[in-house]
Amino acid sequence: MYYHVSSFLEVNQVITRETKNNIDFCSLASACDISTFDKFIILYEKLCFSEVHKKTGRTAEKWLCEYIFEKVRMQKFPNYPSRIWGLYLNTSVQEAKDFLIKYRDVNTAKIFELELSDEITVYCFNMDIFTEAHELLLHNAINESIYQRVNELGNEYWKSYNNYQGTKEFLIDHYTIKVGQQIGLENVL
Repeated sequence: MYYHVSSFLEVNQVITRETKNNIDFCSLASACDISTFDKFIILYEKLCFSEVHKKTGRTAEKWLCEYIFEKVRMQKFPNYPSRIWGLYLNTSVQEAKDFLIKYRDVNTAKIFELELSDEITVYCFNMDIFTEAHELLLHNAINESIYQRVNELGNEYWKSYNNYQGTKEFLIDHYTIKVGQQIGLENVL
């Protein structure tokens, strides 16, 4: 049994890539070219003017980080699941609770049970690497050295596959899963 934290899912909903609440930004990530710092800045400005935070609950800096990690994955690690299109899992209610408290709005996010078929491969990466990259973008003036460092961290993240140092981040891709029961917040907060 796995658990997923979401503000958008409902019990018995069938989730796939196509049901993502932020599909437009996921599609943009798959198609955008941020191979140079100048192209990266153009995308950053586009995201800032698109009110991405209102639409997705994630900042432009968070999306930039996701886009860089996706670019690195597509270039060097294409067999790994996409962070953009993937689904994040927790292996216990306690992990899901900790994730919800640290990274989501406790007033709107919920924890759901997910039962995966045996055909779905679950990958594990070091989430601390992504967090470091996101923090760099969020708390610094965006310049070429920050852009380069986030690219390096993207490479380190994908190399962390099944390296259980740091905070574990479980990820799947290419899925069709029926959402199980909601874990009552009184049981987790």
